[in-house]
Amino acid sequence: MPELQDLYDIHRKPTGEVAQRGMPIPEGRYRLGVQVWIRNDAGQFLLSQRHPCKKKPLYWEPTGGAVDAGEDTRAAGVREVREELGVSLEPKSLELIRTTLRSDVPEFLDAYLACWNGSIEELKLQENEVVDARWADYDELAELESRGVFAEDYRGLFGYVQKTPAAVCEMRPADYDEVIRLWRSMPGMGLNNLDDSREGIERFLRRNPGTSFVVRTAEGLMGSVLCGNDGRRGYLYHLAVSPELQGRGLGRALVQSALGALRREGISKAGLMVFVSNEAAGRFWDRMGFSDRSDVRYRSIRLFEMEEIHT
Repeated sequence: MPELQDLYDIHRKPTGEVAQRGMPIPEGRYRLGVQVWIRNDAGQFLLSQRHPCKKKPLYWEPTGGAVDAGEDTRAAGVREVREELGVSLEPKSLELIRTTLRSDVPEFLDAYLACWNGSIEELKLQENEVVDARWADYDELAELESRGVFAEDYRGLFGYVQKTPAAVCEMRPADYDEVIRLWRSMPGMGLNNLDDSREGIERFLRRNPGTSFVVRTAEGLMGSVLCGNDGRRGYLYHLAVSPELQGRGLGRALVQSALGALRREGISKAGLMVFVSNEAAGRFWDRMGFSDRSDVRYRSIRLFEMEEIHT
């Protein structure tokens, strides 16, 4: 029986059409694909080696593949990991970390992060798909890439969390519920009912695409930073990392991601505001290289009445 895939339009809306796997996809139509980055508590990545009869023979890669008709990408990720590696993951254990429209094939690719601490000896490799498997740390990914046997885009997700089982992802409007829950749980945050409402954050992200970030682990969203610019200066807001993961470099990773995004937009300077009473935050920003200004005084005016929320 032929394997079928659902087709979608450019906005990822289902069209009701299907295509047989391996056959050309009509112009203006797209399929779904999935990729699962499995990391252990040591921060290593579980890679599989492609069968020599497949495209990109003997390449190393995270587990993934096509999404069957009637499946969503999360279910497909669980199935691919079970079929190719013999590892059973719970669907809720997969954290979505990136969605991209691929340039080489007509496909929306969803990348997930999962945690698994088993050994290579426990795996049951699918004979016609996978010939080997290994754990690799971040430096080993780079080494495989230099040898021309690994070609996945890993730096954007893991470049600032090389040893921590996490991923740094662009903040999306869909992250709002998790983000606001984190902010409200953190001491020393200054929120308000307008700028930090769902509508306020969505407006900010629309005006500043690609410069705000979250950290995700297999347990969910564990950190965030808002970042934007006015075309001249960049501004950072609401940096937060869940207490149980503080001290592991996640705050630094979020700031580095935000500053890197500002640099790519040609912004030469960035600033932020810190409550004087938040001494721990002051020490963190000192370590990040942000200096105090004693020669200026910050002033503001309210254009709308708002309710301030201090955590």
